[in-house]
Amino acid sequence: MRIMSNDYGKYSPPGDEKTNAKDQRGWLVLSSNSKQIVVTSGHDVVWNETDLSLKLILDVLREAQ
Repeated sequence: MRIMSNDYGKYSPPGDEKTNAKDQRGWLVLSSNSKQIVVTSGHDVVWNETDLSLKLILDVLREAQ
């Protein structure tokens, strides 16, 4: 399992965005082979990080074989 999280950085608006990447670490317990990838490209990570998204999907598929 891969978790792509956005780190909004020091300029994040008030609220959940400040702790987004940290909060999403909780998903790591769902799989013994999970990894979190933190990016800084904004909320629409899949659209902003298309190449990385595809790479992570393919990595999981390869590992599952």
